[in-house]
Amino acid sequence: MSEGRPIGLDLLGGAALRVEGDWPRCPARGLRLLAVLALDGPQPRRQVADLLWSGGSGRVLHNLRTTLYSLRRVLGQHADVLTERGHQLHLARVEVDVLGLTSADLALEGTWREFMAGHRADGPEQWLEWAERTEMRLLGHLQPLPARRRLPPVRQGLDLAQEALAAAQQDRPGEAESAAHAALTLTPRGEGAALALDVLTHQAIERDEYTLARDYCGRALRATPEPQPDICYTAGYLADLLGEPSRAEHLALLGLAHLAPGRSPALWYATVASAHDSRQDFRAARLWHELALQAARAAPSAQDHCGVLTFYLWHLNATGDSARAQMLAAEALDQGDFSMTAYIHQSLGTAQFRLGELGEALRTLQVNRTHPVLSLRVIAASLEARILHRQGDREGAQALLRGTLPLARTTEDGRARFEWAVAALTCAPREWAAQADACVRGAQTNDPLIVRQYQRLRAGLPTPTTPA
Repeated sequence: MSEGRPIGLDLLGGAALRVEGDWPRCPARGLRLLAVLALDGPQPRRQVADLLWSGGSGRVLHNLRTTLYSLRRVLGQHADVLTERGHQLHLARVEVDVLGLTSADLALEGTWREFMAGHRADGPEQWLEWAERTEMRLLGHLQPLPARRRLPPVRQGLDLAQEALAAAQQDRPGEAESAAHAALTLTPRGEGAALALDVLTHQAIERDEYTLARDYCGRALRATPEPQPDICYTAGYLADLLGEPSRAEHLALLGLAHLAPGRSPALWYATVASAHDSRQDFRAARLWHELALQAARAAPSAQDHCGVLTFYLWHLNATGDSARAQMLAAEALDQGDFSMTAYIHQSLGTAQFRLGELGEALRTLQVNRTHPVLSLRVIAASLEARILHRQGDREGAQALLRGTLPLARTTEDGRARFEWAVAALTCAPREWAAQADACVRGAQTNDPLIVRQYQRLRAGLPTPTTPA
């Protein structure tokens, strides 16, 4: 779909809404409502409510009101594209992919991208009939009938899961989640389900929603009778994040045992290395990190190369080799811009801080100050506060701590919470002791060094009664 208008609607494959280049999460019934208004024009409230929901008048109209409220929040400043005049709902200035397709386009993609896939298996009978009728109206006359044969649900689910993965790799989280949930509707078990759940796990991790990630990941592990290497990698990575190094190592080795010939083992080696780091077995960790790095350099995947270095940089900073961390961070950044690149900036800023290059560290960390992942913002601001404190800017340091305390309390990332607490106790120990205690309470992390640093700073202070 071209991006000439700020709002777009993708209806081929997993339905998704685009808002200013982003793909936010949108309720399934909200996507269906937008599709009806975009393709059939203005609709009476009661008529469209009856189309999308089953039940009495009061119930379906309540559901419609709730959905409209959610949609307007998702649309944000563009909520005026969805209006009500009299008792009719109108949608304007929205770009719809299916309306811009030509016969040539459909000859290439219409045979495998079903209209609103994942939205055709549930809902009232009148909705299912509308979707079928609309598909034939928009697409049927442009393709020969043999091309319109239906694929089995399991195959459709796998196709949608692969679309979800592609969307996630292209940093379109809303579209990725929509396609993944659509895949699970079609195939709750099997390879497609495992892949869809893997995508959802990574999306949850990137939002610091570790409890949700654990649920998705457990379902992914159970979705297939045989272990899937990629699922084992994700599960191992998540277990390590949650401070379960023995489980992380077990899952990574299980994935290695089922890795197809010819695939690079680099990420699985890196996970084993990180598990050793979490146990502070740094000698064994260094051997696994070097093995992972050599495998990554020999493989053609720049993304895996960057991912492996993300693990290794923490190890180098933790073991006092920040000079080499700085050098390998440059190698990682040369690979391109990926979702883990922000973690490279985080480790590079830490290395510069430890080497006394405070100005450079501030410039490096500034990149992460507005990152959508809360934990990255908290860690960057916490380290910046320590730098400002060292430079004598006590007011600037405390302003950063005050500004990020709500984020530190919100994130499920234990390391970020400990990083904030360490910064607080470094800058103003007596003033921030209560908030620091509250911040780390119940936090789990795979970074034993930051926990030890917090305990050392806290040991000399009196125990506060209540946090401010």
